[in-house]
Formats: sequence, C-alpha cells, structure tokens
Amino acid sequence: MKIAVSELIVRYLERLGIEYIFGMPGAHILPVYDSLYDSKIKTVLVKHEQAPHLWPELCSVSGKISACITTAGRVHQSGDGIANAYADKQPILIITGETSTYILQGGLQESSGEGGSIDQTALFKGITKYSKIVERTDYLVHVLNQATKYCCPTTRARCC
Repeated sequence: MKIAVSELIVRYLERLGIEYIFGMPGAHILPVYDSLYDSKIKTVLVKHEQAPHLWPELCSVSGKISACITTAGRVHQSGDGIANAYADKQPILIITGETSTYILQGGLQESSGEGGSIDQTALFKGITKYSKIVERTDYLVHVLNQATKYCCPTTRARCC
C-alpha cells in the first residue's frame, strides 16, 4: 500500500498521542497541513518564531510530548525556545519542511547548509538530542522512530 509522506507523518503523530500541534505553515509543509485536516489532531497556528516557548508549557501541563511543524527556514529563528525546552528536558518533536534536494539553491529559506545558508543540523546539534535532514522519503520512518527514541524514550509508538 502506498501512502503519501504527509499522511505517514500525520499517522505517526496520531500514534504518539499528539493532541495539538503548533505550526508555522508555508509552502514546504502544506501537504502535512492538508493531511491534518482529516485528523483528530488540532492545529494551533503560531505567527511568531518565539512560539517554541509555548510548546514546553503544553507538555508540562498535559504530561505528553509536544509537537511542532514549520516551513523551511523558520525553525532556526526559534532556537532560543528550543534551547529552553532542551534545558528543561521537555520532550518536543519538531518537523520542518525543506526544499527538494534537486532544486536546493542555498537561500535562507532553503536552510540545509548548502550555498552558504544556515545548516540546521549543525545549529541544533547542541540544543537537541536528535536532528536529521531526510533526503530520501524511504528513510523517513527510520528518522521518525529515532526522533521518538530520543525525544520520548518511554513511548513505544512506532510508525504505521
């Protein structure tokens, strides 16, 4: 059975028990938003890069993992909130969109580190337990499972 990457991500989030997902939408992540439309997961639109300060609060109140999705180039502007969550040991799963590797040109929005842009993996190495750019969709399940292992080791959820 074939499944769209966006649908796989949403099913994965559902299996983790995610009830709310904070997000900064953009073209690179819109397919996930489309898949969230038919999901029980409620989306919270955030309009500012300081939103990561909200994620740990939801986690500490609910006792569950907090999640965020954002378009390419926005998550690096949220570094201080992510660092605070890391310091407080709050489990947060952050999924970002990215420009396709075959058209990546290195602008700020295409933030993989090519062409002088920001290398997100290097940027988040010191403030996250796991950061990975998924360059092949067939590797996505492995990356999500690894992220869950680091993010919330007591959770036994796995992808569909």
